[in-house]
Amino acid sequence: MDSPSSKLRVLRLYKCGTCKSILVGDNEHLGSEFQSLKHLDMLTLTIQSVSVFKKFFTSNKLLSCTQFLCLDGLSFLDISSLTYMKRPHSLTISSCEIVDYNVSRQSSFKHLQAVDIHDCPNLRDLTWLICAPNLKKLYVRSCSNMREVIQLERRDEVAQLEETNHFAKLDELILKSLPQLQSIYGGDTLPFPYLRRIEVLDCQNLKKLPLNFSNVPKRDLVIAGEEDWWNMLNWEDDVTRNAFHPCFRPHK
Repeated sequence: MDSPSSKLRVLRLYKCGTCKSILVGDNEHLGSEFQSLKHLDMLTLTIQSVSVFKKFFTSNKLLSCTQFLCLDGLSFLDISSLTYMKRPHSLTISSCEIVDYNVSRQSSFKHLQAVDIHDCPNLRDLTWLICAPNLKKLYVRSCSNMREVIQLERRDEVAQLEETNHFAKLDELILKSLPQLQSIYGGDTLPFPYLRRIEVLDCQNLKKLPLNFSNVPKRDLVIAGEEDWWNMLNWEDDVTRNAFHPCFRPHK
């Protein structure tokens, strides 16, 4: 007879200190706590150690049911492992010392829908996100050495050159407290057919947005930020500047 816990369908372990004891132990495989949850369909999880992170990717069960994953305070994080996730999910990366990736042109974060990255002082770019074709929301904040969101030199290592519509489904882009940020897409423009909101705060070195007159539906777009930042933005021409001016909302 199944125990009541074996019928559990939703398990929320976000910011839960028990994750380490469940996932790491003397056993070769994950603990029986997860193996017995045959009906588990939704898991939210915070991982706070490298050993737990490695153990997580040995379980098809966890890869198949995790819908929210938070990676917090890791000394080293290789993003490449996230290509093994098997269902749509949201990802938070916070306070990680070193964030690296080694993805090939065949790699895909196809199930990744929302990314929130903050307080990673050594992070310089997020070029791996061009392999996330279904990304809808991107929030980046308090990464003091972030210089580019997409670095074009690294882009060519991980994506086909003809694949230029990397953020086709993005609807929200939030950038805050990134004092070194200079570009979102290397100064180039991208089509954003579903983009609804861009918010930029305390990013004084970001002087150009990846927008042009024809690549964004301007009617519903909101661009929020400091008025001084908006006034110093560089545009392709006055026609483009004037086209996007009605979208601007000063940050209060």
